[in-house]
Amino acid sequence: MTTFIFLRHAVSTANEAGLLAGRIPGIELSTKGEKQAKLLVHILNSLQIDRVLVSPQERCLQTIKPWLTQAHRRAVKEGAFQEMDYGIWSGGKLKELSEKKEWRQIQKAPSSFKFPNGESFLTAQRRVQRELNSLSEKYPKSNILIVSHGDIIKMAVALTLDLEIDKFQTIIVDPASITTVVWQGNQRFLVSLNSTPKRGVKISPKNFLNRRVLGGGSGE
Repeated sequence: MTTFIFLRHAVSTANEAGLLAGRIPGIELSTKGEKQAKLLVHILNSLQIDRVLVSPQERCLQTIKPWLTQAHRRAVKEGAFQEMDYGIWSGGKLKELSEKKEWRQIQKAPSSFKFPNGESFLTAQRRVQRELNSLSEKYPKSNILIVSHGDIIKMAVALTLDLEIDKFQTIIVDPASITTVVWQGNQRFLVSLNSTPKRGVKISPKNFLNRRVLGGGSGE
Protein backbone atom coordinates (compact mmCIF):
# COMPACT_ATOMS: atom_id res chain seq x y z
CA MET A 1 0.00 0.00 0.00
CA THR A 2 1.26 3.46 -0.94
CA THR A 3 0.54 6.45 1.27
CA PHE A 4 0.40 9.80 -0.48
CA ILE A 5 0.82 12.79 1.82
CA PHE A 6 -0.26 15.88 -0.12
CA LEU A 7 0.90 19.28 1.07
CA ARG A 8 -0.60 22.35 -0.55
CA HIS A 9 1.84 25.23 -0.84
CA ALA A 10 1.63 27.96 1.80
CA VAL A 11 -0.02 31.33 1.18
CA SER A 12 1.50 33.08 -1.83
CA THR A 13 1.57 36.69 -2.95
CA ALA A 14 -0.99 35.75 -5.60
CA ASN A 15 -3.32 34.26 -2.97
CA GLU A 16 -3.22 37.48 -1.00
CA ALA A 17 -3.75 39.60 -4.12
CA GLY A 18 -6.69 37.46 -5.28
CA LEU A 19 -4.95 36.37 -8.48
CA LEU A 20 -5.19 33.09 -10.38
CA ALA A 21 -1.47 32.37 -10.49
CA GLY A 22 -1.40 29.22 -12.56
CA ARG A 23 2.08 28.59 -13.94
CA ILE A 24 3.23 32.18 -14.34
CA PRO A 25 6.77 32.63 -12.97
CA GLY A 26 7.72 34.78 -10.03
CA ILE A 27 4.88 33.87 -7.68
CA GLU A 28 6.48 33.45 -4.27
CA LEU A 29 5.31 32.95 -0.71
CA SER A 30 4.02 35.97 1.16
CA THR A 31 5.28 36.85 4.63
CA LYS A 32 2.40 34.83 6.04
CA GLY A 33 3.30 31.91 3.77
CA GLU A 34 6.90 31.95 4.94
CA LYS A 35 5.71 31.66 8.53
CA GLN A 36 3.44 28.76 7.59
CA ALA A 37 6.36 26.99 5.90
CA LYS A 38 8.38 27.23 9.10
CA LEU A 39 5.46 25.91 11.17
CA LEU A 40 5.26 22.88 8.88
CA VAL A 41 8.76 21.72 9.82
CA HIS A 42 7.67 20.28 13.17
CA ILE A 43 4.63 18.60 11.61
CA LEU A 44 6.62 17.00 8.79
CA ASN A 45 9.27 15.83 11.25
CA SER A 46 6.59 13.77 12.96
CA LEU A 47 5.79 11.87 9.75
CA GLN A 48 7.61 8.97 8.16
CA ILE A 49 8.43 10.18 4.66
CA ASP A 50 10.29 8.01 2.17
CA ARG A 51 10.17 10.20 -0.93
CA VAL A 52 9.48 13.87 -1.66
CA LEU A 53 8.00 15.10 -4.93
CA VAL A 54 7.35 18.77 -5.55
CA SER A 55 5.61 20.83 -8.22
CA PRO A 56 8.08 22.98 -10.20
CA GLN A 57 6.27 26.22 -9.24
CA GLU A 58 8.35 28.44 -6.93
CA ARG A 59 5.74 28.65 -4.18
CA CYS A 60 5.81 24.88 -3.72
CA LEU A 61 9.60 24.73 -3.59
CA GLN A 62 9.66 27.56 -1.05
CA THR A 63 7.05 25.82 1.11
CA ILE A 64 9.07 22.66 1.55
CA LYS A 65 12.55 24.23 1.66
CA PRO A 66 12.65 24.88 5.46
CA TRP A 67 11.92 21.23 6.17
CA LEU A 68 14.30 19.93 3.51
CA THR A 69 17.07 22.06 4.98
CA GLN A 70 16.38 21.03 8.57
CA ALA A 71 15.92 17.33 7.75
CA HIS A 72 18.81 17.18 5.25
CA ARG A 73 16.48 15.78 2.60
CA ARG A 74 16.13 16.29 -1.13
CA ALA A 75 13.05 16.69 -3.29
CA VAL A 76 12.42 15.72 -6.90
CA LYS A 77 10.50 18.09 -9.17
CA GLU A 78 7.50 16.34 -10.71
CA GLY A 79 5.56 18.03 -13.50
CA ALA A 80 2.57 15.73 -13.13
CA PHE A 81 1.69 17.56 -9.92
CA GLN A 82 2.28 21.09 -11.15
CA GLU A 83 -0.48 23.68 -11.19
CA MET A 84 -3.14 23.59 -13.88
CA ASP A 85 -2.42 25.52 -17.05
CA TYR A 86 -5.12 28.20 -16.91
CA GLY A 87 -4.09 29.59 -20.29
CA ILE A 88 -5.03 33.23 -20.86
CA TRP A 89 -6.78 33.27 -17.48
CA SER A 90 -3.41 32.93 -15.74
CA GLY A 91 -2.58 36.00 -13.69
CA GLY A 92 -6.15 37.29 -13.84
CA LYS A 93 -8.01 38.72 -10.87
CA LEU A 94 -10.39 36.12 -9.45
CA LYS A 95 -13.00 38.78 -8.76
CA GLU A 96 -13.07 39.69 -12.44
CA LEU A 97 -12.83 36.10 -13.67
CA SER A 98 -15.81 35.14 -11.51
CA GLU A 99 -17.94 37.56 -13.54
CA LYS A 100 -17.27 35.73 -16.80
CA LYS A 101 -20.07 33.61 -18.24
CA GLU A 102 -17.79 30.56 -18.14
CA TRP A 103 -17.43 30.78 -14.35
CA ARG A 104 -20.68 28.95 -13.66
CA GLN A 105 -19.62 26.16 -16.03
CA ILE A 106 -16.33 25.82 -14.14
CA GLN A 107 -18.15 25.54 -10.81
CA LYS A 108 -20.98 23.24 -11.94
CA ALA A 109 -19.57 21.21 -14.84
CA PRO A 110 -15.77 21.49 -14.95
CA SER A 111 -15.57 18.25 -16.94
CA SER A 112 -16.84 20.16 -19.98
CA PHE A 113 -14.45 23.12 -19.71
CA LYS A 114 -11.03 23.82 -21.18
CA PHE A 115 -9.22 27.06 -20.39
CA PRO A 116 -8.52 29.14 -23.52
CA ASN A 117 -4.98 28.30 -24.67
CA GLY A 118 -4.68 26.16 -21.54
CA GLU A 119 -5.62 22.84 -20.00
CA SER A 120 -8.93 21.11 -19.38
CA PHE A 121 -9.88 19.79 -15.96
CA LEU A 122 -10.14 16.28 -17.38
CA THR A 123 -6.62 16.49 -18.84
CA ALA A 124 -5.23 17.68 -15.52
CA GLN A 125 -6.99 14.93 -13.61
CA ARG A 126 -5.72 12.28 -16.01
CA ARG A 127 -2.08 13.31 -15.55
CA VAL A 128 -2.55 13.18 -11.79
CA GLN A 129 -4.19 9.76 -12.02
CA ARG A 130 -1.47 8.36 -14.29
CA GLU A 131 1.28 9.45 -11.95
CA LEU A 132 -0.44 8.20 -8.80
CA ASN A 133 -1.06 4.84 -10.45
CA SER A 134 2.58 4.65 -11.55
CA LEU A 135 3.92 5.60 -8.12
CA SER A 136 1.65 3.15 -6.30
CA GLU A 137 2.89 0.35 -8.56
CA LYS A 138 6.55 1.36 -8.31
CA TYR A 139 6.58 2.07 -4.56
CA PRO A 140 3.93 -0.19 -3.03
CA LYS A 141 5.22 0.22 0.54
CA SER A 142 6.28 3.88 0.58
CA ASN A 143 5.08 7.11 2.15
CA ILE A 144 5.38 9.78 -0.51
CA LEU A 145 5.13 13.49 0.25
CA ILE A 146 3.76 15.51 -2.68
CA VAL A 147 3.89 19.31 -2.52
CA SER A 148 1.31 20.64 -4.94
CA HIS A 149 -1.67 22.94 -5.52
CA GLY A 150 -5.28 23.23 -4.41
CA ASP A 151 -7.03 22.03 -7.56
CA ILE A 152 -4.51 19.23 -8.13
CA ILE A 153 -4.91 17.91 -4.58
CA LYS A 154 -8.70 18.12 -4.83
CA MET A 155 -8.51 16.03 -7.99
CA ALA A 156 -6.44 13.40 -6.18
CA VAL A 157 -9.04 13.28 -3.39
CA ALA A 158 -11.85 12.94 -5.93
CA LEU A 159 -10.00 10.04 -7.59
CA THR A 160 -9.52 8.39 -4.21
CA LEU A 161 -13.23 8.66 -3.38
CA ASP A 162 -14.31 7.72 -6.93
CA LEU A 163 -16.02 11.09 -7.09
CA GLU A 164 -16.81 12.50 -10.52
CA ILE A 165 -14.79 15.57 -11.39
CA ASP A 166 -17.93 17.71 -11.59
CA LYS A 167 -18.10 17.33 -7.80
CA PHE A 168 -14.46 18.03 -7.00
CA GLN A 169 -15.14 21.69 -6.23
CA THR A 170 -17.02 20.57 -3.10
CA ILE A 171 -13.64 19.64 -1.58
CA ILE A 172 -11.71 22.30 0.33
CA VAL A 173 -7.91 22.28 0.51
CA ASP A 174 -6.37 25.31 2.23
CA PRO A 175 -2.80 26.62 1.90
CA ALA A 176 -0.23 24.77 4.03
CA SER A 177 -2.71 21.94 4.65
CA ILE A 178 -1.97 18.23 4.61
CA THR A 179 -4.23 15.65 2.98
CA THR A 180 -3.42 11.94 3.15
CA VAL A 181 -4.69 9.15 0.93
CA VAL A 182 -3.77 5.48 0.59
CA TRP A 183 -3.78 3.56 -2.70
CA GLN A 184 -3.51 -0.21 -2.82
CA GLY A 185 -4.47 -1.64 -6.18
CA ASN A 186 -8.13 -0.85 -6.78
CA GLN A 187 -8.64 -0.02 -3.11
CA ARG A 188 -8.26 3.63 -2.14
CA PHE A 189 -8.80 5.36 1.17
CA LEU A 190 -8.99 8.95 2.38
CA VAL A 191 -7.14 9.14 5.70
CA SER A 192 -7.16 12.88 6.41
CA LEU A 193 -8.25 16.04 4.62
CA ASN A 194 -7.18 19.69 4.91
CA SER A 195 -5.27 19.40 8.19
CA THR A 196 -3.47 22.67 8.94
CA PRO A 197 -1.18 24.01 11.66
CA LYS A 198 -3.73 26.73 12.41
CA ARG A 199 -5.70 26.61 15.64
CA GLY A 200 -8.85 28.36 16.82
CA VAL A 201 -10.01 29.41 13.36
CA LYS A 202 -13.61 30.57 13.20
CA ILE A 203 -15.55 28.98 10.37
CA SER A 204 -18.71 30.48 8.86
CA PRO A 205 -20.67 29.75 5.65
CA LYS A 206 -18.99 32.78 4.09
CA ASN A 207 -15.57 31.30 4.82
CA PHE A 208 -16.51 28.09 3.00
CA LEU A 209 -17.75 29.93 -0.08
CA ASN A 210 -14.53 31.97 -0.26
CA ARG A 211 -12.42 28.83 0.06
CA ARG A 212 -14.16 27.06 -2.86
CA VAL A 213 -12.71 29.50 -5.37
CA LEU A 214 -10.87 28.34 -8.47
CA GLY A 215 -7.29 27.42 -7.62
CA GLY A 216 -8.11 26.85 -3.93
CA GLY A 217 -8.04 30.40 -2.60
CA SER A 218 -6.09 31.81 0.31
CA GLY A 219 -7.74 29.78 3.06
CA GLU A 220 -9.47 32.81 4.57
